[in-house]
Amino acid sequence: MKRFLFFVSVISCVFNSNAQWKKVNSPSSQDLYSVQMIRNTVYAVGNNSIVLKSKDTGKSWSKLNLPTQFNLRALYFYDSMHGFITGENARILKTTNGGNTWTQQYVKTAAYANGVFFQSQNGIAVGNDFLAVSSIDSGKTWNQDTTQLKFIKLRSVTIMPNGHCWAVGDSGYLLHKTVNEKKWVSSKLPTNIHLTCITHIENHSLIVTGSMPDTINLGKFLNLMAISKDTGKTWVINKISEMRLINGAYFSHEDSGYLIGSSGLISKCSNGFSNRGLQLTGIASAFNGISMFSKFGVIVGDGGTIVRTSNAGGVPLLSIAKANTSLNFALFPNPSTGLFSVHSPSSQLAVEIFDMHGQLVYSDTSFKMQHELELSSSGLYIVRLTATDGSVVNTCVNVVK
Repeated sequence: MKRFLFFVSVISCVFNSNAQWKKVNSPSSQDLYSVQMIRNTVYAVGNNSIVLKSKDTGKSWSKLNLPTQFNLRALYFYDSMHGFITGENARILKTTNGGNTWTQQYVKTAAYANGVFFQSQNGIAVGNDFLAVSSIDSGKTWNQDTTQLKFIKLRSVTIMPNGHCWAVGDSGYLLHKTVNEKKWVSSKLPTNIHLTCITHIENHSLIVTGSMPDTINLGKFLNLMAISKDTGKTWVINKISEMRLINGAYFSHEDSGYLIGSSGLISKCSNGFSNRGLQLTGIASAFNGISMFSKFGVIVGDGGTIVRTSNAGGVPLLSIAKANTSLNFALFPNPSTGLFSVHSPSSQLAVEIFDMHGQLVYSDTSFKMQHELELSSSGLYIVRLTATDGSVVNTCVNVVK
């Protein structure tokens, strides 16, 4: 059994009719990169000056007009009326009336901003070439900070309530300072994976996600989720095997949140990072940004894609099978070229395989001990096993042709 790569005690994949992320009509076909919910009001931004607004938790959307044409990558609103957007040329625009009008606060030609965050009157935007600009007067004026390196893309930034500022970027780079400092100190996680998102929980915890294609093994991806519970002094790094490229994340607590990424994948974390499950959307487009408020959530992605949930993405997650249950099993090899085996000590199981659109592609109601299966098309599949007592467990297989 040493060859077994996926054990049910390690990972579960959700296939649950209650997991509802539903596509809604979008007024744009431009790629969308960032979204934020402020109670019932939602804003989203993307390419070609696209700014969208919803007043009903993402059910319906309208376009907002901008005075300047540029590609947008990030936004931050500290209430439903006051907010900032940024992107190409590190241009920062501010609105004080819910997007009806905008004023330019900062621009740096040939620069590119990828993230922006505010904590009270303190704001920071980060971008390509270790770009970091700060404001201490609610975004009225901005000044460039001092960073040590060039040619590294900073992708995300956050400011903790105690004034500690953190940014993440390519090749595992972390930057840190306080709001009163102009110089950032750089460090690295023990990885070269590109860090895509950082978020904080109160004054003590930081959560970082990272992702990039595996340059050695074609069709594979390198993913991680790192957590620090001592304000960045030490980190615990977890591998995320069920995702492809992780483009964004949202966490309300240290162990409860969502990962989103390519191929329309959503992984929901609950009661610890080891309890994760994929949520099916029926959408193949890449997801780039996510925001939640209470039980409502909105995800945006390529091609103007917008999906919405009104039940926190579906609850509960399916339980992970314990090692001493009849549903302990292994699936190998994984990833697979299409031919793989499932082994279980259970004498009889029902096996179903679903594609990422939720379509049943294989079914066997008299599965015994070990069985060889074959799938003809590349993609990520949900494998569901049901025991004679009605117990159900799910896992994933990645088919790479």
